[in-house]
Amino acid sequence: MVYIATWGDPLGWSIAEYNSDQGKIRCWTTLPLSKDRSILIVFYSAIFAKPREGNVLYSFCHEAKEALSKANERVKKGDYIRDVVRDYFYDLLKCLNNCDKLVSNVEVIPIPNLGKVGGVSFEITAEAMRGLLYAELYKRLKGENEIVGENEIVLDITHGINYLTAITLNVLQQLSALLGAKLRVTNAVPITQTEFEIETVAKFNKDSFNLQDLKNTGVINSIKLNAPLPLIYLCRRNRRKFEIPEVKFIREDTKSQGILFSLKDKRVLRELEESVILSRIVEDYVCDRINTYDDPFKVKKLHEITKLFERFYSISKSLIINELNNITNKKKSGMVYEILAQPREDCNSMMKSIDQTRRNFIAHGGFLKEFTYYDNEMDSIYYKINDECYGNVLNKILRFNIYELIKENKK
Repeated sequence: MVYIATWGDPLGWSIAEYNSDQGKIRCWTTLPLSKDRSILIVFYSAIFAKPREGNVLYSFCHEAKEALSKANERVKKGDYIRDVVRDYFYDLLKCLNNCDKLVSNVEVIPIPNLGKVGGVSFEITAEAMRGLLYAELYKRLKGENEIVGENEIVLDITHGINYLTAITLNVLQQLSALLGAKLRVTNAVPITQTEFEIETVAKFNKDSFNLQDLKNTGVINSIKLNAPLPLIYLCRRNRRKFEIPEVKFIREDTKSQGILFSLKDKRVLRELEESVILSRIVEDYVCDRINTYDDPFKVKKLHEITKLFERFYSISKSLIINELNNITNKKKSGMVYEILAQPREDCNSMMKSIDQTRRNFIAHGGFLKEFTYYDNEMDSIYYKINDECYGNVLNKILRFNIYELIKENKK
């Protein structure tokens, strides 16, 4: 299980008693109830919170006062604000040593916020903020290959602040669908003024990830067209590693606006567009798995790769497997399934009726006889194109230049 919580300003939280199936604790937060890995999602604006007195964390914990003072000094010096916010929350976590149960294995994800808080604002859009959260959470949830042994994500919204909670829930619904994890949402429900019960308020278990609104790339198009072979060529030969765009802010003091943190590089807003980030996440997720196979062109490996397609379209797996069986059965019965010497007129006809050709391509899992070669001795299937016209037809179907990748593979 992975525990994720959205936090607002902890300085004003009062101590309370929290009951759950993990036991009972007295603390300022529900965090110690997590028995596994924990991730906190917080706003940059938290370090600009005003100190609060009374029966709250700020008054009871000396580390909290030191953390707030240190964070503000670092911001004035011009330190990278993301690091300042992250370190501030790690310092605050020391306060939880005074709770009934210690916390460990906690990671903090700071996110720039919208609007102006305490005279401080950030040059960020809602879409870029979502894109950044997608990237940060995916990086931590994907693990080495899968969420190994962690098939449930728990989102605790007890301490969340307005739109941060809504955005995080939306992002996790998408990521849990991609990663094949269950998503459960919990909240501390008041029983008395100082006692709360942890309740599950929502559950999500989506069995497919929607590609509809994603930026069309070679990998995305290959998945949409039920075509494992193009996917293999792309992942093996021109894949770029997933990295989070760097979001650096420069502090600007303005008399009328207070403090504005402006982006050092405004191009990052385009890089963080939701459709762009999600496309890159899907590419990384799919190619990570394909690249674990020693020879993904072998029929046995192609059968295994179909599991990836099932994550996006339920019918794809059975359709591709059926076509793979047709190919190998024809070979066993003496019918050779390989490139046929076809006249150029047939290729021209395919190009003229490209929409129909694309439909045939989808129906046959991308294994059209004009492009596909079955090596019986190696039990492998790959593209073998001897005529540039057919290469151009394949490019037209897929909407990217796969012909060059295939030629490169032959060298």
